Amino acid sequence: MLVYYSRYYIPEMFLVLLSGGLLLCVLGYQRSPGLRWAVPAGVCAGLMYATKETAVLVFLAVAVACLAAHFRIRPADLGVTALVAIAAAALLLRSQSGESLRGLLIYAGRAGSGGGHAHPWDYYLRALTPAGDAFWLLAGLVAFARLAGRHRIALFLGVYAGVLTVLYSALPYKTPWCAAGPVHGCVLIAALGFAALLESRWRRAAIVATVVVTVAAAVQAVRYGFPLAADPHNPYAYAHTTRDVYQIRDRIAQIARHQPSGYATGIDIVAGDNWWPLPWYLRQYSAARRWSAPPRIGRAGPIILCSPINEDAMARLLYDLPPPGERALFVSLFPRPVWLRPGVEVRGYVAAGAAPP
Repeated sequence: MLVYYSRYYIPEMFLVLLSGGLLLCVLGYQRSPGLRWAVPAGVCAGLMYATKETAVLVFLAVAVACLAAHFRIRPADLGVTALVAIAAAALLLRSQSGESLRGLLIYAGRAGSGGGHAHPWDYYLRALTPAGDAFWLLAGLVAFARLAGRHRIALFLGVYAGVLTVLYSALPYKTPWCAAGPVHGCVLIAALGFAALLESRWRRAAIVATVVVTVAAAVQAVRYGFPLAADPHNPYAYAHTTRDVYQIRDRIAQIARHQPSGYATGIDIVAGDNWWPLPWYLRQYSAARRWSAPPRIGRAGPIILCSPINEDAMARLLYDLPPPGERALFVSLFPRPVWLRPGVEVRGYVAAGAAPP
């Protein structure tokens, strides 16, 4: 999961990276209390908050884990951490109105909200266990209980991952990449477990298991990250862009190359839905226009991309509004149906005179 979503430009991966820095600072502080770890902890916390509002869930999970593991933090050092975090977040999230503090509070309130993507409470538990089998979850809990009884760091990380899982599960908004944080905590606990086995009589078995798990994880990472990157059977490919986006990009580039205007060729994109990342692939076209609904006046460009629901309205714009003699014939842009994401069809048309032979 961590490898797969690291290929995205998605804030959760920055949040996980910075969360790892915060955990490192907390553990380092237990061995050497003072500003040496309090200041970088504040920097990590501030960057986390500026990255994603759900950083407040991580802060809560870290606080509960510190209490469970009986970690001691001097109030003065905690205050320094908080001030540094607020300063870093305010610097990055500063508003033109100057109401930085109020903006930070409003931003924090968004951590428990969300739009669509509502799923049952056990969505992450089923997604994070092999084949959704509860046996593996129970086996993991038993192994963790034994490890936590011997290692306080394991208790800290386990409570952190558990609380974070509960908090994310309580929110109606759920996407698989949000589970990257709890998964990161589980990976750290697993590493502690293997390290403990290496110091026991099971050392050889632990080495073999480590090699097997590493190879299996690498194979799965490559399999899901490349050949199955956009496959619907990939459990991590959620509302994923299909490979048809390359056909859209290449077909428009082919037409633009045959136009005198080149990258200034007019493109009208008419879609009420979120068609990201299509704007990224068409970023070099300076004359591209985007509409949430078909315009009622004006002339369309030689290339049109529209959703099926807007197709009839675009036809009226092309053939009913222009006066006789000024109506261009538009033909289909693609030889077959193309999909930006599963369930999101893109229909394209090009003026007959602009289509290359």
